[in-house]
Amino acid sequence: MRDIAHLDRISAVRSISVRDVLIVAYAVKFLGAFWMRTIYAVLAFCILIAPALGQSQNKAPPGPPPPPAKSQKEIQAEKTAQDAYENSLRNIPDKPPADPWGTARSLDAPKVATKSGAKRTKTGSDPN
Repeated sequence: MRDIAHLDRISAVRSISVRDVLIVAYAVKFLGAFWMRTIYAVLAFCILIAPALGQSQNKAPPGPPPPPAKSQKEIQAEKTAQDAYENSLRNIPDKPPADPWGTARSLDAPKVATKSGAKRTKTGSDPN
């Protein structure tokens, strides 16, 4: 009811009929919803298409330039450093394999006795 009174005031001020105002209001409302739906559809389309565009067959940008060629002194210094590293690895003594249970058992532990000649007999009732 309040909306109609408002439209009546608009038509009185501008000398337009209420019917014309209603037609324009409906058109604005419809077109507004239409454009919002259109915008949402375009946004959804862009979101769905973005991964495909990222996989396009374009070449990747060039990487960093290759390092400059090494001089003879640099090559000799690298070889000397590599040889020193290998020599230091040879100087490390070999360790026996780790035995975490070594202190819990002795190497000369007695063997478990084999079956004795006595036959076991059942006592009590059968649990099953």
